[in-house]
Amino acid sequence: MQQNSKELEANEIPSFDTIPFGPCAMDANAWKRLKLIVKASSVRTGLCFALLGKIRGNSIVVVDVIELSKLSSCSCPYTAEQIRNIEKEAAKQGMMFVGILHAHDDLVPKPLQEELVLWLTMMFEFDRSLLFFIISMKSLKIAAYTIPPDIFAQLKDAIKLIKFEGERC
Repeated sequence: MQQNSKELEANEIPSFDTIPFGPCAMDANAWKRLKLIVKASSVRTGLCFALLGKIRGNSIVVVDVIELSKLSSCSCPYTAEQIRNIEKEAAKQGMMFVGILHAHDDLVPKPLQEELVLWLTMMFEFDRSLLFFIISMKSLKIAAYTIPPDIFAQLKDAIKLIKFEGERC
């Protein structure tokens, strides 16, 4: 007997262990851990996380969060190399890097321009669409951003990075 599409969607991500998280879902235990880290943090700027997930059907489920702020002493809280190392270790457990989450002290979660640039840069580094979230440390409200994979492919085609070494004017 064939299942209809609503039944199929319901079976892809069991609701008992995940919560809706913008364009994806998050494992309830990962959400609890994230909230504890954010609430307990004395850092008010620069707190960010790598989101590790699994693909279930047509959906992404975030199953773990790795704090990136402690991995770097520079103003940029992470590098593509650090994320690649995290993804390499995550792959051993059947997970992949699916996105980035930044925590802000503001009541309303709103990304900084630099964070958006880092997110776009990571997508080009990893050659795939990635999720991007901002969480308010005060309200725990979340803003979610994504570029669908087909739109990202069009963006890559539209932006041709050409190295030009000509004379200066």
